[in-house]
Amino acid sequence: MDFAQDYVNYEGFWGKQDTGSKNEAPNSSRKPIKKSKVAVDYLAELSIIFDDLVHAFNFQKDNGRNMQDYFIVMWESRNARTCTNDEQKLSSESLISIYEEYIWGTHSNFTKWYRFVYGLDAMPAWFTSSGPELLITREIMTQIALWLLIWGESNNLRVMPELLCFIFDMMMTEYKFYSRAKEEVLPKTTDNESISPPCFLQHVVNPLYEFCQFQITWNKSNDHSHIIGYDDINQCFWSLKTINQFKLKDGTNYADLPRDMKYSKFTQIEWSKSLRKTYIESRTWYHLITNFHRIWTIHVATFWYFSVINLKPLFTKHYIQTLDNDPELFVLFSVMSLAGTFSCLITISAIIGEMFFVPRDSNLRKPTKSRLFILIFMLLLNIIPPSGILSLFHISRKRLINENILTIISFISLTVSIVTTIFLSIVPLSKIDTIFCYITRAYSPKTRGINSPDFGTGSRIGGCNSTDWNLNSNVGSCDSINPFTENWSQFDSSDANLCSVGLWFVIWTSKLVETYFFLCTSIKNPARDLFQSNLNCSGTDTILQSALCRHWTKFLLLLLVATNFVLYLLDTYLWYVIYNSIFSLTRSIYMGMSHLTPWKNCFVSLTNKIKLKILPSNEEWNISIISELWNEIIYSMYRENLICKEHVERLIFHLTNDDNLLKPSLLLSTDDHFFRSRVFKKSKEVRRRLTFFAQSLHCPLPDAESIENMPTFSVLIPHYKEKIMLSLKDIIKAETDNSSITLLEYLKLIYPTEWDSFIEETNKLMDSVEAGVSDESNTASADREEEEKQTDVSDNEEVARNITMNLCKSKNEGVNLFKFTGFKLEVPEQTIRTRIWASLRTQTLYRTISGFMKYLDAIKSLHILEDTKDTKHSVLNRNVKHRTKDQHCDFQQLRSNSKKNPDYKSCAKSFKQRTDSADDKSTSIALKKFHMICSMQRMSEFTDDEKADRNVLLTAFPSLKIAYIVSELDKASGRKIYYSCVIDGYCDIDGDGEYIPKYKIELSGDPILGNGKSDNQNHSIIFTRGEYIQLIDANQDNYFEECLKIKNILKEFDDTSANSDIENVKYTAPVAIVGTREHIFSENNGVLGDIAAGKEKVFGTFFARTLGYINSKLHYGHPDFINAIFITTRGGVSKAQRGLHLNEDIYVGMNVLMRGGRIKHAEYYQCGKGRDLSFNSILNFTTKIGSGMGEQLLSREHFYIGTSLPLDRFLSFYYAHPGFHLNNVFIYISLCLFLIIILNLAVLVDSSVLCVYDPAFKQTDPWEPDGCLQLVPVLYWLRRSTITLLFISMFSFVPLFLQQMNDKGVLSATKRLLKQLASGAIFFEIFSNRIASQALMTDIIIGDAKYLSTTRGLSFERIPFVTLFTRFASESAYFAVMALVILGYASIVMWDVSLLFFWIYFISLLLSPFIFNPSQYHWIEFITDYRRTLSWFLKWQRRVSWLKYTRGQNSMTQWDVEDKTNWFNIAFINVWCHILPQGVLTVFTVIPFVLANINNAEDSRVNVLLRLIIVVSSTVTVNALTLMTIFILSSIYGIVVLQGKQQWFPRFLTRLTIFISLLSMIVAFILLSFFQRWDVKTIILGLLSSLMIHKLFYQIICGVIMPTKWNNDRRNESWWTGKWFRRNHSFFSPLIEFIQKVLELSIFNLDFVLVHIILLLQVPILMIPNVDTLHSLMLFWRKADIDARPIIFKKKGKSKFNANIYALVFIIILAIITVVFSLPLILNQLVVIDSDNLRETTRILIQPEMSIALRSEIGLKAYHNMMRAMFNKPRVSNT
Repeated sequence: MDFAQDYVNYEGFWGKQDTGSKNEAPNSSRKPIKKSKVAVDYLAELSIIFDDLVHAFNFQKDNGRNMQDYFIVMWESRNARTCTNDEQKLSSESLISIYEEYIWGTHSNFTKWYRFVYGLDAMPAWFTSSGPELLITREIMTQIALWLLIWGESNNLRVMPELLCFIFDMMMTEYKFYSRAKEEVLPKTTDNESISPPCFLQHVVNPLYEFCQFQITWNKSNDHSHIIGYDDINQCFWSLKTINQFKLKDGTNYADLPRDMKYSKFTQIEWSKSLRKTYIESRTWYHLITNFHRIWTIHVATFWYFSVINLKPLFTKHYIQTLDNDPELFVLFSVMSLAGTFSCLITISAIIGEMFFVPRDSNLRKPTKSRLFILIFMLLLNIIPPSGILSLFHISRKRLINENILTIISFISLTVSIVTTIFLSIVPLSKIDTIFCYITRAYSPKTRGINSPDFGTGSRIGGCNSTDWNLNSNVGSCDSINPFTENWSQFDSSDANLCSVGLWFVIWTSKLVETYFFLCTSIKNPARDLFQSNLNCSGTDTILQSALCRHWTKFLLLLLVATNFVLYLLDTYLWYVIYNSIFSLTRSIYMGMSHLTPWKNCFVSLTNKIKLKILPSNEEWNISIISELWNEIIYSMYRENLICKEHVERLIFHLTNDDNLLKPSLLLSTDDHFFRSRVFKKSKEVRRRLTFFAQSLHCPLPDAESIENMPTFSVLIPHYKEKIMLSLKDIIKAETDNSSITLLEYLKLIYPTEWDSFIEETNKLMDSVEAGVSDESNTASADREEEEKQTDVSDNEEVARNITMNLCKSKNEGVNLFKFTGFKLEVPEQTIRTRIWASLRTQTLYRTISGFMKYLDAIKSLHILEDTKDTKHSVLNRNVKHRTKDQHCDFQQLRSNSKKNPDYKSCAKSFKQRTDSADDKSTSIALKKFHMICSMQRMSEFTDDEKADRNVLLTAFPSLKIAYIVSELDKASGRKIYYSCVIDGYCDIDGDGEYIPKYKIELSGDPILGNGKSDNQNHSIIFTRGEYIQLIDANQDNYFEECLKIKNILKEFDDTSANSDIENVKYTAPVAIVGTREHIFSENNGVLGDIAAGKEKVFGTFFARTLGYINSKLHYGHPDFINAIFITTRGGVSKAQRGLHLNEDIYVGMNVLMRGGRIKHAEYYQCGKGRDLSFNSILNFTTKIGSGMGEQLLSREHFYIGTSLPLDRFLSFYYAHPGFHLNNVFIYISLCLFLIIILNLAVLVDSSVLCVYDPAFKQTDPWEPDGCLQLVPVLYWLRRSTITLLFISMFSFVPLFLQQMNDKGVLSATKRLLKQLASGAIFFEIFSNRIASQALMTDIIIGDAKYLSTTRGLSFERIPFVTLFTRFASESAYFAVMALVILGYASIVMWDVSLLFFWIYFISLLLSPFIFNPSQYHWIEFITDYRRTLSWFLKWQRRVSWLKYTRGQNSMTQWDVEDKTNWFNIAFINVWCHILPQGVLTVFTVIPFVLANINNAEDSRVNVLLRLIIVVSSTVTVNALTLMTIFILSSIYGIVVLQGKQQWFPRFLTRLTIFISLLSMIVAFILLSFFQRWDVKTIILGLLSSLMIHKLFYQIICGVIMPTKWNNDRRNESWWTGKWFRRNHSFFSPLIEFIQKVLELSIFNLDFVLVHIILLLQVPILMIPNVDTLHSLMLFWRKADIDARPIIFKKKGKSKFNANIYALVFIIILAIITVVFSLPLILNQLVVIDSDNLRETTRILIQPEMSIALRSEIGLKAYHNMMRAMFNKPRVSNT
């Protein structure tokens, strides 16, 4: 076997051998090579190789054993599906196919790295070019073994694949040339033994690990721009130039070392001087410009074209409204052609961003000078002609230049602009200079005839040839691509390519048509009228006020255009959702996976489909085999308690007396009769599962092979704190003190049929058990002493039993205890059964493992059936009673063993004996083909209860492998040593009762350096086995009938038929990930669970169907199958840098996309999935996803994809991932713009005379009356824009409706949508979108990304008011209150129906946390909560108080002296990110207040700003004086009362301060009302302006003057007690605390009022009769039965306080607040302000009184009166 030529020409091992066609790939379809057989014991040879490598590099022995087993299983798996002989012995062909994927082949990552770094024709020095077959085979095994040993011991280095390539190349060279020679010259010890070589872990891994650990942990802030992370380190090995710059600790260049010293000197490399940042993840919005510049180019340019057409008056010189004259044609063309200039400027800005984000010394920095030169040239080409034409405008008017010439030139300029925009929209940023390179080469004599450009993206259908790699030898060439960042995979077919392009063609066509006729047209009249309007500025007394007054309508016009542009951005996502949904629905119907297809007929042909799709298609199968398989499916559902025994009889095949098979009615029925029967009516889950199974087999499925030929695969489940199994206490005790129902009762309410089936089964099982127990009574009495000593009842269960007894005492005597609880206290195994039943219906780890262990049952069943080809009907002679005895574990055996061994070890051994005796061959095949690994990160920290639950898992599923991390203290060094270990149910137990690990591999340190999950997966992945891995979360489930399709799903990885039209199959991109759909089993748990389930289903199934077909799907973690070799050689299953990789899974999908892998979506396979159910938990998950997207926007992956991906796939990527989250941000921006427009428009309407307007009038009609403003068209625009915003905000329900319609029909979809709407789903959708947008914006600005744990419990716990307020006040409540104040003013002065949408929207933001809080409107609970809230406000000395919350929730960046942070940088960040935006909002609220006062002042002069300053400073002054007095009193108290035992006085001082502060706020409000002459409208504006000034002042103090951490409890305590001495306070501590308290009192007043406003808005709901019952039904969607009703809806009478007293306090405070806000209306009637009797200094502070004549002419009411007088009917409805 001579492979030298194959390596040189890079054809791989299958390149040029005479094995048939050149297009054949190493798969099962390839014919075997004819060669002489050589009897080789590969396993013995492999063992020798591993032992030799372990000795040569001092690898750990456990690592060697683990990787040897890993290699053998991989080889056997590949051999099983590639070898065609019956014996299936290990073959060299299968070994070579593995080698081509690991080391040297077309799709090997090492090959790509080596050729990318060292050159296209470079060959490794250790490569063996030729030799005997045995020598080549040994060489191949050696190389793979060395790679696996390096990978198995690399710990956190596994996420850096090219670093591993470098280490492998170095060690392979060392092993091949120098290791033997060094052993010969090493000195001998006294024992005649050679000195051991340096330990690989200490020599290679530890130095790099310590560098990574330091980089990740040293910077405690969230700034990644200064951290050399995993990706930076890995990318340093992409360039030979960077590698050659590595320095040793003595300053020597590593590259200058002799080759035989490179391994020994590797540990001396100074990594801090050798590695550098390759991409800067700075926190700035500028990433959006660089990464997504094509999005902005397309939108800005097209919006400009459409807007210019509709804004002609703005570009018309001397525009006259009565003539409505248009601009000259050349002016119009010139202005339109400026879009090309904007496109160039955006792209230049993107290039500048690239220069900033990619350092100059980075090896990934592409040349920017050529691109900048091209862009500047294009910019000049686009800007000079229109600028010159517009500058010659005056000359042309004098007829010195022919206008026709200018028109022609401007038209050419417009054409250039359009071409420029199209070019910059299509061509990626990194390929802008490519087109000119191709043009140059096309006209070059040497290169003429070369293919046309594809801008480095590869063929649209074919794959990317490796000769296009961006090697060092051809950097900057036209064909250069980076195989790690832009090696895009091909489409599966030309149809998929056409669909991808066609999808975006119809989206943009529809969008542009709609924009032209609706969106941009709506601004035409408002823009013209605002441009021509001028305000009455008679009351201005300064130049600034006069300028603002004159040009404020122009500013309003700019706001309208900006808002229209934001709506234009949002509109694209709307059309994307529409057409994506249509495409997904159409494809589902086409595939037969829709309820809209004749789905009932699929059962008639189901037996034939099982034969064709599930069983091997190359053989004939007896109907009895199929019937046995069907019966197994039904029996599995019975074992899950989904159906009862009676229903089983109706659903299975039966044998008649004449030995014939009788089909069940389900497989014969074609009408609705059977589907409406009791079987499916009582168990909708059975109907859903069987229907999906039948439908899925009518989809296109890969042909199934035999179980013997199936590849080996693993399931990997990371586990942290998720419940392993519910304890007895968990299921029979209320979740918390705030819960009013037990978990067991709630589950019985949700699953009544399954509970009845469980009780029935338990009764029968225990009857048989009791019969057996009576025969063993003598033996039991003899062992009673030992049982008492070794009882397995934990303290937890003892507590639970006491609870059970108390619970039962409170029940009615007529209630059956066993029926109520499902167990008897005197029978321990019944409690375990009940725990398992409850665990299988909640989101526990037991449910996940139990579900996916069904793979073993499925593989075993299929193997038995395949081995029994000539089965007779007698095999079905197994009655239901016999078949349904099989449970998750034999509980009688569990009972006996659990008493003898608390660790359940003997039960595990007995379980093994039973399974082995059942069918040795099928069981061994199943265990060989399937492995499950659960990575329990915290197992070493488990409590006794958690260990007991783990033991139950290992007892029930002994083949389960549990990987965990354990640390041991090294007494010699004093440091912790970490180990990665694995156990299973067959492991031995030591003297302490702990399992002895099968493998124990020392790590370089703590592997958990990131957010947890990714590191947990990374450390345990070495214990997986096989070619494929299914990634599962600990809240999932699986079904037996779906496990039967495992052969089909794994066959997806062998897909080459889809690329049969490609000329060279070897370049076909490998399938790296196969995603599947999910069924959200938590959707029945009330409205919140249904909403969360609906969103997950839409994204994971409905949209994934489209994205998978057009090659735009990524990896989302679950339940995807991955190609183990492809993924593990490219960084692993997730990325792990803390903070940056918060959403760790999706980075693997982007990595696969960039590195040339394919991601597919299998529609025919589903897994169960649970979602969060409570309000807080769902929004924590939303916050995590939003913050994670903020981190993604900073990442290099988005940069590479955004600047290199082809346009259609780039658009699909953008709108499916970042575009969805940015859409929420744009909604928030549009709301802010709308609020500013509404506020300013309301001010203009209230202070101006409105012109007569009728849509039927001509635009040239003069405005009447004189001096009026034409603002009515702006009101019409507001209505139309509100409709657009309404559709955009609420359109998320459409995909959910279509998905439900697709699965269950139109009626079911309608019912679900109506239930959601009736339950307030719109409110929750609005609130969750706001939380998501806030999380993203906060992360971009300050980096607040955290891994928020999401509790997956049920949602019946009542959350206290304080918890909800502190969680969501800063995110939604403050913004909502500000908006409601603006809407209150606008509704008074210009009520319009469009304002109703905004009222609903912002009330939703304010009240949603309380609307979806269980038992929120129970009166006793409500008052109890109010008592806690009042205590939280008033008691500042407590650890949980308002003061503690305020000091801890400061969102601004704070200065920490310990972190040595620069104060100037902190101040700059706060000014730029917080103070500046707040200052802009303050200006936009203060100016309307000023305009509202000066426009109504007629000829009087008023000082509005001074008025505001006095009102704002009055409260601050009073608070300061009060605090100074309190300080004196407390200091005296601290001196007099030395012991400080009397604490009543500090509490009295606190309450006195709070009372005076609240009183000062009331006085300030009355003072403002007095200044405004009791005018409610302007009082609201003044109140809004005061609030905004207060907040701005607070941020300036906290962010610039005192940006330190305020969370100092000792200073607060000393302030009230006066004890400053002996507390180690500084001299300035009282001054600092004084300033803090002055600011805090202002915030306190606002929070106190806000909380009572929220409570006041809920009072009308409390007044509704039986509101608590109605509210509970709305949340849970369940009718209360006789057992649950007293628990769910009972009235609690255990109050420990007098509720009436606090109810009275609540009513009094609300009455005071109501009276205070009503004072202006009351005092307006009682107090008359006479300005003539006031002093001049006071008179300028009071708003002048408006004349009656002016009052009758201005405002919307006067406009209506005028319209009625003129036309005798209103022209603009007031509703």
